[in-house]
Amino acid sequence: MGIQLDIINSVNLFLAVINLSLSYFIFFNKNVPKYGKLFSLFIFFVFLWTIAIIGYRLNILGDLNLITKILYLIAIFLPYIFYLFVNKFSNQNLELKNKILLIFITVILVLLTLFSDLIIKDVYTRPLLENRIIFGRFFILYVSYQIVIFSMAFYNMLVYYKSLKEGLYKKQYLFIIIGSIISSNIALTTNLIMPWLGIFALNWLGQSGVILLVIFTLYAILKYHLFEIKIIISQILITILTISLFIYILLSKDYLEFLVSLILFILFIMVAFRLSKVIKESIKRSKDLERTTRILSKNIESKDIFLRMTSHQLRTPITSLNGLIIMTLENWKEKNKMNDVARKDILLVYLNIQRLAEIVNDILAVNAINAGRFGISIREKVDLEDELKFMIEEKAYFIEYYNMKIYLNIKKGKDFYAMVDLMRIKNVFTNILNNAIFYGKGKVWINLYDLGETIKIEFIDNGIGIEAKDLERIWHKSYRSKRALYVNPNGSGLGLFTSKVVVNLHQGSIIAESKGEDKGAKFTIILPKTQK
Repeated sequence: MGIQLDIINSVNLFLAVINLSLSYFIFFNKNVPKYGKLFSLFIFFVFLWTIAIIGYRLNILGDLNLITKILYLIAIFLPYIFYLFVNKFSNQNLELKNKILLIFITVILVLLTLFSDLIIKDVYTRPLLENRIIFGRFFILYVSYQIVIFSMAFYNMLVYYKSLKEGLYKKQYLFIIIGSIISSNIALTTNLIMPWLGIFALNWLGQSGVILLVIFTLYAILKYHLFEIKIIISQILITILTISLFIYILLSKDYLEFLVSLILFILFIMVAFRLSKVIKESIKRSKDLERTTRILSKNIESKDIFLRMTSHQLRTPITSLNGLIIMTLENWKEKNKMNDVARKDILLVYLNIQRLAEIVNDILAVNAINAGRFGISIREKVDLEDELKFMIEEKAYFIEYYNMKIYLNIKKGKDFYAMVDLMRIKNVFTNILNNAIFYGKGKVWINLYDLGETIKIEFIDNGIGIEAKDLERIWHKSYRSKRALYVNPNGSGLGLFTSKVVVNLHQGSIIAESKGEDKGAKFTIILPKTQK
């Protein structure tokens, strides 16, 4: 053979090793489903077909006619196995009579190819050219069988593809179709049609072209984690290197080279074994991590559902109690006025109900933020001046209990209408006012500014103040300063965190200022009047 033929045989030998490795590792992979086993069998026959073309071109059996018949006999099984694989992969069941008919035709072709001259009549060698095959008068049946079975497989694939919904799976299945069409057309053209027409220059190309089908199909399957891609690729590479080193031993020119090659081969086997073990352990850890992540996701979802159900169950009695306490406080006035001790106790009950309601709201808000489903629902022309006045009225009993004085001052302008989520913004105002009352010392000033495009709201108290080191930390989830814990141990530390999230969603800003301990604090909120 010439240099060109040696290159062709070398390429085919390389592809044969890859196909054999793929077939082995896919077949013995525990995670491979039934259609994966069929795919493995298909790759194995591609390996046999590739070895057969090398034997045919080198005439390794000494009987060119026999090796040619074996070559074409092996090719009979390729469309048959591929057709079965497509049916399994596409969840299509082949009727029993069709199975029997397909098996019958395949067996007949095998017998005609191997034991008669009706398919392969004779073969002639030609120096520096590909062998010339003389086909029998039934070779048309052989060609028809190949074309019909592949066409049936393609038809089933297209039908299944059309039935799939749009998405990633449909795109991946398209890879199988593309790989199948390209590879089969190469093989049918160069290994069947062209030789039938007397053109033998490329009758080895089909074996090389099938690698495209293997790659495209393997990619489509591996994308859904049905095989272990990392293990397969690493073991294929290890196998190729192992075979290469073994061949190098056989080609040794003297004992020294043989000894060195043998030592290198043994060392490589030891390293390869260790490497395979490490890769498997790594993949196992990745699987364990993935499994743990799924469990955590389910637990988080369960926690989310539990919190929502619990909050719903809590809100109903809280609302009832709140209404009852307010009604009691409203009715026990003037001539029905209760004594100071009783009123103080009822106010304390009312205060604790309010705290519980706010804690439930904060927990739900934080849970929604963590779950990525926290948002705002904008209303147009919300009068923030009226909402602040209404909030102060709602807090009347709260303010009474702490003996506070609240001053609402319009500092500048008269247009205080803004596009906001009323419920969320009211919660922000309530959180800031509550902190001013809890940590204040008798007085809170709320200043309102109309700045044209924006509205500024200031909450100023004369309380315990905020240390410089805590000015940024107070916005962190669950953070509370030591002084705040001492003054108000019942706080959740979630109010300021959720308030900042809400204001940011409104494309506004919120900052805290304080001159230090016992020098009060100022919280400034700036909200745009319109939202983009």
